[in-house]
Amino acid sequence: MISWEILSGSRLTQGNEVKQVPFIVSGGQKSFLKKKLQDVSYCTVCRPTDMYVSIHQFFISPPGVTIALLTTITTSTANVNTVIPLNASTTGNSTATPESLNNATSDPCNVYRVLYDDWRGTSSLNNTRVRGFDDTLVEWSGWYRLYLQGKSAQIPESNWCWSYMTCGGYTSLLLGGSHPLPQDGIVTREVYGTYVYTVDSRWYNSYRSKSIQVKTCPGNYYVYRLVKPAVSIPVPTYCAVVFDSPTYDPCNNYTSLNQPWRGTNETGGSFCDSNFISTGWYRLLYNGMNIRMPESCVNRSRCGTDITLWLNGSHPQIEDGIVTRGVCGNSGSDCCYFSSTPIRVKSCPGNYYVYEFVRPFTCNSVYCAAADLSDPCNNYTALDQPWRGTNATGLWVCDRNFNWIGWYRLLYYGMNIRMPESCVNEYRCGASITLWLNGSHPQIQDGIVTRGVCGRSGSVCCYYSSTSIRVKACPGNYYIYEFVRPTVCYSTYCADVNTIIPLNASTTGNSTATPESLNNATSDPCNVYRVLYDDWRGTSSLNNTSVRGFDDTLVEWSGWYRLYLQGKSAQIPESNWCWSYMTCGGYTSLLLGGSHPLPQDGIVTREVYGTYVYTVDSRWYNSYRSKSIQVKACPGNFYVYRLVKPAVSIPVPTYCAVVFDSPTYDPCNNYTSLNQPWRGTNETGGSFCDSNFISTGWYRLLYNGMNIRMPESCVNRSRCGTDITLWLNGSHPQIEDGIVTRGVCGNSGSDCCYFSSTPIRVKSCPENYYVYEFVRPFTCNSVYCADPNITVSEDCKINFTSKCGEDLFNQLENITAQVLPPQVVTKYLDMVLNAQDQLLKVEAASPDKLASIGNTVLNRTEKLVSTLVKPTETTDSVNISLNGLDLQVFVVGPKAYLNEIPQLRINSTQMEIDLIQISENNNGSAAAAFMSFTSMATMLKPSFFNTSNNTVKTMMSMVVSATLPKTTNTKLTTPVNFTLEHITELDPNGTLSCVYWNNTEWIVDGCELLQTNISHSVCSCVHLSTFALIMQVNPPPPGDNSDPLLELLSMVAVGVGLLFLSLSLLTFALCQQNLKVNVVPRINLCISLFLAHLLFILTQEFLQYIRADQLMCAVLAGVLHFLFLSAFVWMFIEAVLLLISVKNLTKIKSMQRNVLGWKCLIVIGYVIPLVVVGVSVGLFPDGYGSEQCWIKTDRNFVWSFLGPVCFIITLNFIFFIVIILTLRNTMAQVNSKSSQIKQLRTLVFKTLIQIVILGCPWILGFFTQGSKVLEIVFLFLNSQQGTFIFLVYCVLNQEVCKHYWDLYKVFSQEKSKLMLPHRPYGH
Repeated sequence: MISWEILSGSRLTQGNEVKQVPFIVSGGQKSFLKKKLQDVSYCTVCRPTDMYVSIHQFFISPPGVTIALLTTITTSTANVNTVIPLNASTTGNSTATPESLNNATSDPCNVYRVLYDDWRGTSSLNNTRVRGFDDTLVEWSGWYRLYLQGKSAQIPESNWCWSYMTCGGYTSLLLGGSHPLPQDGIVTREVYGTYVYTVDSRWYNSYRSKSIQVKTCPGNYYVYRLVKPAVSIPVPTYCAVVFDSPTYDPCNNYTSLNQPWRGTNETGGSFCDSNFISTGWYRLLYNGMNIRMPESCVNRSRCGTDITLWLNGSHPQIEDGIVTRGVCGNSGSDCCYFSSTPIRVKSCPGNYYVYEFVRPFTCNSVYCAAADLSDPCNNYTALDQPWRGTNATGLWVCDRNFNWIGWYRLLYYGMNIRMPESCVNEYRCGASITLWLNGSHPQIQDGIVTRGVCGRSGSVCCYYSSTSIRVKACPGNYYIYEFVRPTVCYSTYCADVNTIIPLNASTTGNSTATPESLNNATSDPCNVYRVLYDDWRGTSSLNNTSVRGFDDTLVEWSGWYRLYLQGKSAQIPESNWCWSYMTCGGYTSLLLGGSHPLPQDGIVTREVYGTYVYTVDSRWYNSYRSKSIQVKACPGNFYVYRLVKPAVSIPVPTYCAVVFDSPTYDPCNNYTSLNQPWRGTNETGGSFCDSNFISTGWYRLLYNGMNIRMPESCVNRSRCGTDITLWLNGSHPQIEDGIVTRGVCGNSGSDCCYFSSTPIRVKSCPENYYVYEFVRPFTCNSVYCADPNITVSEDCKINFTSKCGEDLFNQLENITAQVLPPQVVTKYLDMVLNAQDQLLKVEAASPDKLASIGNTVLNRTEKLVSTLVKPTETTDSVNISLNGLDLQVFVVGPKAYLNEIPQLRINSTQMEIDLIQISENNNGSAAAAFMSFTSMATMLKPSFFNTSNNTVKTMMSMVVSATLPKTTNTKLTTPVNFTLEHITELDPNGTLSCVYWNNTEWIVDGCELLQTNISHSVCSCVHLSTFALIMQVNPPPPGDNSDPLLELLSMVAVGVGLLFLSLSLLTFALCQQNLKVNVVPRINLCISLFLAHLLFILTQEFLQYIRADQLMCAVLAGVLHFLFLSAFVWMFIEAVLLLISVKNLTKIKSMQRNVLGWKCLIVIGYVIPLVVVGVSVGLFPDGYGSEQCWIKTDRNFVWSFLGPVCFIITLNFIFFIVIILTLRNTMAQVNSKSSQIKQLRTLVFKTLIQIVILGCPWILGFFTQGSKVLEIVFLFLNSQQGTFIFLVYCVLNQEVCKHYWDLYKVFSQEKSKLMLPHRPYGH
């Protein structure tokens, strides 16, 4: 039986045994005892009389981290004379190491053990005692990660060793070399040991143990492959140290040590930093001047003590961040005989350093200050702030807000300048009270002098007398001033612009180099950046804080930066998030001019804009423009910025920072409801102030229980229960957008966004509502408004899209009000009907889309109609008539007296429903609504009535809808009868069906036709829904609806046209070599017309079979569209070639056939119509396949053919006018009798006739409907296009006729030879 000490909880396993015990610690010391795990059956027997260590390994499941627990250690004396070599294991039980922990292929960053031994922390022997731990007794196996007091730790490096150092044993084991970088992977390092009683630094690291492996892991920690130290080293232990990253910037949070006795020039004294230095950050001053630790040996008995401590290493640059340096102490004969605990150092803007001092290893030792840097001419801060100039006006800066420490040099756009020595007018130098030097400037030989400071008020130049300052003249013709905090606010130290002297040298005493890694363009800034921990950069309103006088023009910016606020990752706010009285530590808030990039954008450049703190009018936001910066979005959802020194012309600028926490919860499920009707934009009066009761959090707006949202446009002043009305400056997001940030505007009366409040975050939630992360507004008497109106944005009013319709319908769905006034319902219903009309224009007319729009319109209409029902004791009725909708609502109360069943009537349509019995089933109250839709049939078409037989379906009535709003028991006791008026002529052979809509199609279930006459029909249904009357007619046999004479004429005429097109093609093929023009356009024109007419006549002949296959019908229509368009394109090419020939008439070889090659013409002639057809299919896929298998007329799709045709005909006529004018001028210069002129004149005439013949019939097609004569003319002209081409280009062409005559003569001669009599042989 043995008791094991366990600290807190985890799951431990060994072999096949599992035990649920608290959290594992290594060491097993009784000091850790909190709970005992009794009866560990697998423990070896522990005999305290022997030197025995029982080690058991446990494995955490599931991470797989192994930690050794040690039981009691009892030490006895070892007699070296009894040493016996081992032949077996030194432990009773052998423990195997899990394969995953020792597998070379495993990443040790994911598979390691944890050492929680707090005794491994380093300390001096003066502050603790050696505790006798020994790492040679541990069975080390695999990789380890160190922790101290719950914080991630690391093995200290060997150059951090100090005198009397211990970490639990007698020999402290340290890492022989620096830790690797992440990209180095696994590296091997030596391990050195220093005995605890070592004082002389020459004997540090005198022991050398076995090498170990080290790796740097993501998350900024290290893992070590520890091994058993060399047993020759006395009681060695691996040490551990923690280097916390401070949650603040130590450059802004430190203790000043202004103790001149620390100077390296000071002798005597017996100060001891062990007595009063506690761990923390310190800044060294020497009589108020910046000073730093010496970097070289300091004589003993200086710095007010015996052992002088100096920095064993160089000071860092700003870009290095926080670094660790060793500390040496002089023994007299050895400058680093003593070595104290290492410290951390940081270089700060303003040319000073801060140190994280710790108690030194021994008393009579002091951290020294290098007194040789005490000359303020070499140690000052440059103030290049042009707004301090005596010519600058219009600002309200206050030098009392600045943290004045040390000496300052005045500059003006990089040029030397000094304080004025005489009175300065009020409201200059960036403030109202101007401070000037009451005395002359000193000479160099005068050294440091003291001068008074005066401030002007009114006519009195020295009305205010501020604290005196010290001044010194420096080599280089400039002055430095030891500024102090003025005695009065809104006063600034002035710079006299009349004393500007150009610079010939650097403005700083020391120049700073930038490390190559931070400025190397090949480095990824997401991995190499500095961190800004300045909490003062957080944005706030001037009402809630004060300007603190930070100035980023005084910072030496270099490289990339990442922002933090209160330990959270932050970002620079965007310029459209600016608000009134905004500040972030300075007087001008610098914001990003544009949106942040996405990760895939890489590094982008953004402008930087500034807004002065006292700016109220939003028109003056972002009035300053600073230097551009670079930005990159990094993995892990943070940004890095390549910050630069802002423009010095901007008054006290600072880069701002904001934190946008991703909430740990879904704000759609965790919010506060604001059901406050006085927030409505229709509410007047009141003096509510959201600054008094709105705290940062998520809110949902309601209006009398109805979902509502913030307005997106200007709200009149003195509404929403307050004076300044706050509205959302941007659109609301969609659900897929997640959480977005939006600006907030406040109306001043004359300017809708005169005031700008703090930006807020918004999220769209399921169930059609929004939540807002409200913050306290910038000023009182301002309230976040709620818009009770359903609104359509200005963009949607100009260009209505499907997105606009979705947004409108979502707003209507958000309505939770039970009762609305009839005028409001009328307004909303009108918006629904208008959206319906607009959607039919912009949406593709697919059946599914039409049904979806129809369902949405019906749903929203019924929802709005239900709000017309209000409680009544007797009866109530509401009638509304709109363009597209008529409705009636009838309500029955418990005290109503009805003699007969009420009828709801809309024009000539009525509904008879037993509302009396329904009310009796609902405690005496019931309501019925009857609606008639004028244009619903355009969406819920009769073709949605699917029947087994192939019939032609016609909508015979308006679509009507009937509901029982706000009625619990909707069961009908008797069928409902509808009397529906016919809207089209009744076919005696037609079959009428009473149908209802079930969301996807019209069906007849539960409805029947009771009676009908020529004008009305009565339908009876056993349920309520949306109803209509549809007539079915058998399709007429082929030709029944056509004129037989017209069909015969069409067949004959098209046949004749095809014959002459064939003859034309034959002629052009035979005569191609003899013609002096390019016949490629004519041949392809004939081919296009021949194929088009042939396909058309075949389609019409077999129309009844083709129409049964809608896809084939649509394909044939598309092919016809292509062929007819190609004919017009070839006609256009003919005109273009003719124009080119006329233009080149006076040139050699101006023949038309030499202009373009036939291959090029073929591509042009067929690609253009193909593109037109392709675009038409893409824009309107259902545009092909009418009843005649041609282009549909829906949505004016026929213009996909008529448009190009009209365009080509118009261009051709323009070309012919140009051709005629060109010919006229040419004939005046050239012999009009020339053959070329005559040929062109003939060609022009023929081409003009061709265009008239081919183009005019299609224009005539606009007017054929209803006129049999015009229809015959249209048919004749289109069918005889081939005939006209043959007559014009073949019969009337002399070259063709001559060629045919020659062929005829050759044929006649051959025939004559054959006809001659055969002469007998021998005669």
